[in-house]
Amino acid sequence: MTVEPIYNTQSYIQEHYNSPLSIERLEQLSCNSYRNLQRIFKSVYGETIGAYQSRLKCDHAFKKILFSQTAIADIALEVGYADLQALRKAFKKRYGFPPSEARRNKTALLLEDLPEIDLGLAPDHEVVHLESRQVFYLSKQTAYETWEIDELWDELLAFEFQEGPLQSYGILNDEPLITHDIHCRYDAAVTQADVTQQLPSKLLGGGPYARFQHQGSYDHIEITYDAIFRDWMLQTDKEISSEPIIEEYLVTDEHTDDPQQYLTNILIPLR
Repeated sequence: MTVEPIYNTQSYIQEHYNSPLSIERLEQLSCNSYRNLQRIFKSVYGETIGAYQSRLKCDHAFKKILFSQTAIADIALEVGYADLQALRKAFKKRYGFPPSEARRNKTALLLEDLPEIDLGLAPDHEVVHLESRQVFYLSKQTAYETWEIDELWDELLAFEFQEGPLQSYGILNDEPLITHDIHCRYDAAVTQADVTQQLPSKLLGGGPYARFQHQGSYDHIEITYDAIFRDWMLQTDKEISSEPIIEEYLVTDEHTDDPQQYLTNILIPLR
């Protein structure tokens, strides 16, 4: 099968992770029986549909506990658990400690493995409203700092594109602090493509974001992320959403041979 049906199926599950899934809709999107879809889904993503949805519920709960002030009982309902006790049971089974401990140890968890604690001036940023836009994309489950991301972009850019400006984005669907590398998913996305080639598509963005800029090679972008987590997230009074972080690539190797001239917007979703 082509990648489009299975990507569309995964995207539907991601969007509806906190609700009962419609088997009929999954079969329509995947062009397969539910039994065959389960087999294909596990071969592609390494998890059954049920395990994938359960992990998304837990991971979204963890993000909301760390990045918002919402009461944990309310978070349980937001991510699709029947009550707080159901969240506690699933959360402790997955992470080894209860959600209340994650909330209490928020600072230590966010600063884990980061360089020296500065907590000085937060990085410059501005709050912007990102209009939703259709993007065409390919996806990869891998650590975010790996050569496999470059291979994914090579694969995407091998497609033929329509004439006109092409805006490219990286979509970081998971938080490595919470999600193991083997389940972290990165989407290489562009705003314009020849849809006859059956590239999967979805809507990107929509809503408020805190926009930071990184100038220079992608090899050093983690330094900017460290500053955002260390010096901004722990000080801001803004509520951070559990939606994906977006990287908007403004100046790339398509524009210059000098990596020091690369320019990337890092967009942190806000509630």
